[in-house]
Amino acid sequence: WYSAPTAIRSLMKAGDELVKSFDLSSLRHLASVGEPLNAEAVVWSERMFGKPFLDTYWQTETGSIMISNYPGMKVKPGSMGKAFTGIESAILDAKTYEPFTESGKIGLIAFKPGWPAMMRTYWNNEKIFQQKFRYLKLGFCKLGFD
Repeated sequence: WYSAPTAIRSLMKAGDELVKSFDLSSLRHLASVGEPLNAEAVVWSERMFGKPFLDTYWQTETGSIMISNYPGMKVKPGSMGKAFTGIESAILDAKTYEPFTESGKIGLIAFKPGWPAMMRTYWNNEKIFQQKFRYLKLGFCKLGFD
């Protein structure tokens, strides 16, 4: 089941009895997309479904999920998870574009280019693509405007 955190929170507000009124035994995976998933929703899903919602991070330009909690891994509620196999990611300082060497810092999510689904350009608009997709220090790239 893949759903937006807003819909998950609405289901939480509707109450446990609504969820319990359906046969959900065929659900194998729960995942969210579109906005950050709050820790309370992860804890709630573990209680209600016996498994956590897995938060996923991707953008249209990445072409695929880049960072996620995986099925079977210990999920820390409120955590995005780990980069998929073959994806190299880093959190960069927003001013220097240097990767942080310590954890707990807030910065820009960046990826080393070359993953199979990576966007290569915008159709008939290379100029805008170059403004949004920028190569930074140490080979990382950033998607989107500052």
